[in-house]
Amino acid sequence: MSHPGRARSVRFMAAIFNLNHHAGYVHWHFFQMSWPNLIVIITMLVVFALAIALPFPRSHQPAEEQP
Repeated sequence: MSHPGRARSVRFMAAIFNLNHHAGYVHWHFFQMSWPNLIVIITMLVVFALAIALPFPRSHQPAEEQP
């Protein structure tokens, strides 16, 4: 069973991103990677760093003292 809304959204995304060409590549000595993959990896590293750096939410209740 096909969903007409999904087909419309796929066509809309195809209109935004033209995938009918080769991806650009980053060349650095022995390192070669496509730009889209590099952007995804950098985004993942930024999200990971933010998850480490940002404090966890804490409750505003005072902690019970332990003997």
